[in-house]
Amino acid sequence: MKAKQRDKDLFLNKFPNCRIIIETTGTTNYQGTEYNGSIIASFEEIAFVCEKKNFIYVIPWSDINSVSSKKTFMTNNIYLTYDDSSKNLTFKFTNVESVTAIEVLSRAVNEHKMMLKAHDDLLYSKEKEIVFLEKDLNRIKSELDYTNNELKKGNVSEIKPNEIQKTPLQKEKTTPKTELKIDDVHTKEDELIEEANTNKNEHVQHVEIKSDSTQETELNVYDILILHLNNKRIVGKELTNHYLLIEKQIDTMFHIENLLKNGVLSIKSDFNHSLSYLKVPELKSILKDNGLKVSGNKPELMKRIKEDIKEEDVNLPKIYIATHAGEKIIENTNYVLHFFYQPYIINLSVAHKLVKNQYNIDDKIEFIYLKLIENKKQDSHSLKSVVQRLTHYYKTIKKDKSVIRKFTNYAIYLEFIQGLEHFEFNIKYRSIKGSLLEIFYIDTESLEYYEDLILVEDINLNVLKKLFFADVSSFVYADKNICDDFCDILFCHVNRNTNISINQLPAIRNYISSE
Repeated sequence: MKAKQRDKDLFLNKFPNCRIIIETTGTTNYQGTEYNGSIIASFEEIAFVCEKKNFIYVIPWSDINSVSSKKTFMTNNIYLTYDDSSKNLTFKFTNVESVTAIEVLSRAVNEHKMMLKAHDDLLYSKEKEIVFLEKDLNRIKSELDYTNNELKKGNVSEIKPNEIQKTPLQKEKTTPKTELKIDDVHTKEDELIEEANTNKNEHVQHVEIKSDSTQETELNVYDILILHLNNKRIVGKELTNHYLLIEKQIDTMFHIENLLKNGVLSIKSDFNHSLSYLKVPELKSILKDNGLKVSGNKPELMKRIKEDIKEEDVNLPKIYIATHAGEKIIENTNYVLHFFYQPYIINLSVAHKLVKNQYNIDDKIEFIYLKLIENKKQDSHSLKSVVQRLTHYYKTIKKDKSVIRKFTNYAIYLEFIQGLEHFEFNIKYRSIKGSLLEIFYIDTESLEYYEDLILVEDINLNVLKKLFFADVSSFVYADKNICDDFCDILFCHVNRNTNISINQLPAIRNYISSE
């Protein structure tokens, strides 16, 4: 249902540059009172325009911490939580489609914010590269001057190349020099460290490969994507307007025709496939037209129609249904939908190419992430995002806790290494802004993970430091003292201690002063 034109005009007059994405009607609980009105959303904000009162309540997407939906028989609710005010606001929508649209838009906005963060990280990375290039240029000039002087003196044989060593933070993983020794630690914590030490010199867990003769139909990755997105959708309501489909100019109907032609998608219109798509008023109307009782909930209404009315006497919607071959493709290509919603991690076509001829992989999503980690070892900025998303994925599939901890620690390490580079760069140009906790930023998911370890499980902080170093050392060469300082910053994040200073971080202070 469209928002009323008066409300829309009122909104656009106040926000003339707004490009509307969603329009619908509903109610909201503004300042303790429920109002009817219009709900209008764009990529910039979601707004509630009151029907009777002359006010507009605009919520920037940047102020929203989370969006979750609760779909019930009578209402369709969206819960919005503010970062700063911690107030809750509930929007009640008039149709499920609007709820779904808001969820998709919210996900798109989050992806856009992450892409902006990645661009910001890249900018800092390039600035850092410029600093290093300036150092190299000065070094080369010094060596050239020295060489010219020696040539003039005739001391050519005494010239030796300068030995340039990487700092510990730049080295890739070698066999760690420090072995953990734990004394006077609780049994549970001792087991954690023993497990971390045992796996210290092993590579990240490899994806298990089993033999499987299943062959997929020769479809391109966008055919498969459209199969995922439109299976069990009503014909005529195909998903065509997702911003990523538009951005990549993916023609949904072209690919649907290809899916139908290849026998992986079919169109059904019968009680078993179509009846559930009708709304309760539509089901009651069918029963009423046939002189039947209209009381009961939706399952009861559907059962009565199936038992007492002939299928051909009911105008049923047509539904896209994957065939047996299509279901197998959907089952074997869960990575397509996963990476479609995360374009800042990897292009979908590249992800598909990585696993296209790997038919026997147990978990193709994990396989792609691990390949990306392997290929991005020299780029800590993009590597950080990959490790964070893999960690999140591991949580969704309930991966072993030790694996989740290991990747969480690695993600935090990469994030703090980036913070250290920013800190060093800012000191060089005397442009330090904000507290150390703002410079050494930690993502919300990693912070919540450590809040649980410290505030709920009450794990000893020294044990957490040793685990952190052991986990990070399984990926890269890591300086133990730097890791300890990183942990102190992490603990300050957990305890909301913003007063930490560089003097409390001796390893970081020494590292900065030596550069």
